[in-house]
Amino acid sequence: MRKIVYIILGLCLLFVGYLVINNLDSHTIPESVSQDTAETKQDTVLVKKDISQVLTHLKKETESSTQETIITEQDTAKTRQDIIETKEDTLHVQALLEKGTEKEEEIEERIIKIGDKEIEIKGNMSFAQIEYLTGVPASYLIEKLKLPSQVLKVSRTANLGNLRKIYGFQMQDVRKYIREYLKIKNLTY
Repeated sequence: MRKIVYIILGLCLLFVGYLVINNLDSHTIPESVSQDTAETKQDTVLVKKDISQVLTHLKKETESSTQETIITEQDTAKTRQDIIETKEDTLHVQALLEKGTEKEEEIEERIIKIGDKEIEIKGNMSFAQIEYLTGVPASYLIEKLKLPSQVLKVSRTANLGNLRKIYGFQMQDVRKYIREYLKIKNLTY
């Protein structure tokens, strides 16, 4: 647009120069030439206004685009943070599920099935209770756990947890020997 204005101005100057060269008096410039010059000045002013409006619009668009870029970068950062938090939550849930699965397996390990009965063997039980519930003789368990024979006479009703601390056997060994005995006797476990 600016080029057009310069071209028009240049043509006007050439025309004025032509008139001067032909020895015309400056007072005798035709009215149409002065009108053309006035119109050119008005066109120049309009072009300047248009250019300033375009520049203002471009500046606003640039600022808007910059703000959108900043917002997009902030959204990207939030999304990354959300992904990290989701991964952390997932790992936490997986850990809880694994703990739950371990607990279930531990509970299943404690349970001994005899026929349609399920008996949970715990450390707070005595040899007498185990013998009553499962039919496995206390003497068999004491022999398998390699405990002194006087344990049967003295500690038949003692808590297995307390005996375990004294003699150092494990409850899973007690359960293993109960299952072994039931298998030998062809009972379901």
